[in-house]
Amino acid sequence: MSPLKSTLKNNLKENGEQICNARYGVISSAGALINVIYPFISGILIDFYGPSLVCMLCSIFALVGNIVLAVGAQRDSFTVVLGGQIIAGFGLITLNSCKYRLYAHWFSGSVKSGPGHMALVIGLDIGVNRIYNTIGKQSAVPIMNDAGQANWYWAFWFGAILCAFSFVVNIAYLILEFKLPASLRVKTGYMLARAEARKSGLLTKHKSGYVVMKEQLRQIWRSLYNLPAAYWLICCTQILQSGTIDAYASNSPELIQVTRGVSTEVAAYQGGLDQVIPIVLSPVFGFLIDQFGKRHYLISYTAAIYILAYALLAYTWNVSALAPVLLSSLALSSNDIPFEATIPLIVSSKTSLGAAYGGWAAFYSSGTVIMDVSTGAIQNHSLGVKHVDPKHQYDDMFYFLIAIKCVGVLNGFLYLYLDKRYLGNVMGLSERARIAKEAKEQKEKRIAGRKDDKLLVHRGSWTIAGVFMYLALAITSYVIFIYYSVAKERCR
Repeated sequence: MSPLKSTLKNNLKENGEQICNARYGVISSAGALINVIYPFISGILIDFYGPSLVCMLCSIFALVGNIVLAVGAQRDSFTVVLGGQIIAGFGLITLNSCKYRLYAHWFSGSVKSGPGHMALVIGLDIGVNRIYNTIGKQSAVPIMNDAGQANWYWAFWFGAILCAFSFVVNIAYLILEFKLPASLRVKTGYMLARAEARKSGLLTKHKSGYVVMKEQLRQIWRSLYNLPAAYWLICCTQILQSGTIDAYASNSPELIQVTRGVSTEVAAYQGGLDQVIPIVLSPVFGFLIDQFGKRHYLISYTAAIYILAYALLAYTWNVSALAPVLLSSLALSSNDIPFEATIPLIVSSKTSLGAAYGGWAAFYSSGTVIMDVSTGAIQNHSLGVKHVDPKHQYDDMFYFLIAIKCVGVLNGFLYLYLDKRYLGNVMGLSERARIAKEAKEQKEKRIAGRKDDKLLVHRGSWTIAGVFMYLALAITSYVIFIYYSVAKERCR
C-alpha cells in the first residue's frame, strides 16, 4: 500500500473530501488494529485446535478483506477501504503465529532429535516473504499505470487474487496433514483435554461434554499461565520498536518523492528495495544464529543500522535514496529473527507457543497502530501548525523514530546482562550448545528456577506487569485510532 500513498490520498474520499496524512495512517494501521486484541485469542485457539485449522480460518478473512479493500478502492471510498483493511487484519498477523507454531513443531531441536534449524527456517520464511513484498511494492505502480489512472484500483484486485491462491495452498496443506499418522501431527490442547478426561475416568457417555469442556478451560488457562517471566520481559522492552519500522516503510516512498524530486514510480521502486537484501541475508542470519547464538548483539546492531538509515534518508537530501534504503534493508534482514527464534526456547510448553506468538503479535500490532497514526499526525502538525516547507514535513517524525531506535540499541545490552544472569544464557548459546546444555541438565535432573535461569519460569508479578503494559498499549492504540478516524481536520 505504501507505494500508492499519494494515489490513495488523491483518490479516496470521505464526505466528498480528500483524505490527509493522518487518515492514511488510519488506513495503513487498520489491519493491525484488530490484531491489538485478536492475536491473544487466536493464539489460544492455535494452541487448542492446532495451527492448521486456525490458518484456514485466517486465510478466509484475508481473502474477504482484500476483496472488500479492492471494491472500496474502485469506489474511491475511504470507509470501505478501511473496512477491508480491518477484515483482512483478522487473518494476516495470525497467519504468522500459525506458521511459527508449525515451524516449532517440525524444526525445533531437542535432546532426542539433536540440534534443530529453527532460526534458519524462520530466516528462509522471512526471505520468501520479502520476495512477495518486493514484488508487491515494485509492481503496484506499474499495474496502476498499465490499467490507466481511472483504473488505479486494479493494483488491489491483484492482491485479492494472490490471497485466493494462498487459500488454495492452505487447503492442500490441511489435506496433507490429516493424512499423516497421529504421532506426527501437532499436539493440541484439545487432544490433551480429552486425554486428561479419559485418564480421570470421568469420560462417560452422559458426562463427556461437561468433562471435556472442563478440561478445555484448564488447557486454555495453562497456555497463558505457562508463559515465563522472560517472555513478558522481551515483549515489554520491545514496545514501539517494530512499529517504527512499519511507520518508516509506510512513508519512505513519499519521502523519497518529495525530498529527491523523483516520480511516483521511481520513488516506489527505490522505497521497495528495502525488501531485497533480506531475501538473501535473512536465511544467512538465521543460519548464523543456529551456529553461534549471540542474539543480543544482533539486536543492538540492527537498531544502530536503522538509526543511520533514518538519518541519511530524512536529513541528507544530497545522498542518493538508495544508500539509506539499502541500509534499512540490511537491518530488516536481522530485525525479526532474534526474537522469533528465541520464543520457542524460553517458552518450554509447546501447547503455549500459540499464545506466546499471539501475544508477541498483539504487542507488535499495538506499536504499529500507535506509530502509523502518530507519525501521520506529526506530519500534519509540521505542515499545518509549524507551516514548514513540505520537504521538511518529515523532520520531526524521524526525530521520533530515531529516538525509539536509540532505546533499541540499549535493549540489546540489557538482554546480554539479563541473559547471563537470569536466562541461563539461552539467547547467547548456539543450537548445538543449547542441546548439549539441556542434555546435561536432564541427566542431572536440574530444576528450572535456580538463580541463573529464574526468569524462564512463570512469575506472577511479571505476568501482571506484562498484562497491564499490554492493556495500556491497546487502549492507547484504540484511542488515537478512533480520534484520527473521526477527527474532521482538513488536509493541508
